[in-house]
Amino acid sequence: MPCDAQDGKCQLKITGAGKASFGEIKYTSAGTYEYTVTEEAGSEKGYTYDEHVYHVKVVVTDNKGQLEAVLTVDGQTATQVTVTNSYKPEPTPTPEPTVTPEPTVTPEPTVTPEPTVTPEPTVTTEPTTTPQASITPKITEVPDPSSTPAPETKQTKSPKTGYGPEETGELQILLVFGALMLIVALSVEKKRR
Repeated sequence: MPCDAQDGKCQLKITGAGKASFGEIKYTSAGTYEYTVTEEAGSEKGYTYDEHVYHVKVVVTDNKGQLEAVLTVDGQTATQVTVTNSYKPEPTPTPEPTVTPEPTVTPEPTVTPEPTVTPEPTVTTEPTTTPQASITPKITEVPDPSSTPAPETKQTKSPKTGYGPEETGELQILLVFGALMLIVALSVEKKRR
């Protein structure tokens, strides 16, 4: 047996696409010698290991004292045994496509109707009179007009305002009425905004 056989078996290790030999076998007599050659499958991913059992036969003949050997593998004349493995890479998983979200539809803006304009209220103001300082009437005895001529009365104007008593009252009424109109105008303007 070749290559330090143990229990009638001999093992070789081949890495990649290399070659290996069982070593030289010496035959000392004519005869038929049979062997089987198998590959022990590995565990590398993507490889398919050769599962074929090769039947090797060596027929040794004596040709006028000279021994000659003829090698056959599976019935075919050969000089070697070729073990064939194949490699097919693991398929790369196709990534799941990412789902593109549907575009959201922006709703048309709702048109806010123009506010209806409320007609300006008609403001009727009653003229108000500003209360005058209370006047306590002074009762004096009035002489009979037929007997005495009426004394001449003279109206004086206030030194502070330059207006007389009737004019001051009228001015105060006008000022109050003007202030009231201003308040009404401001109120209407605020409501418009």
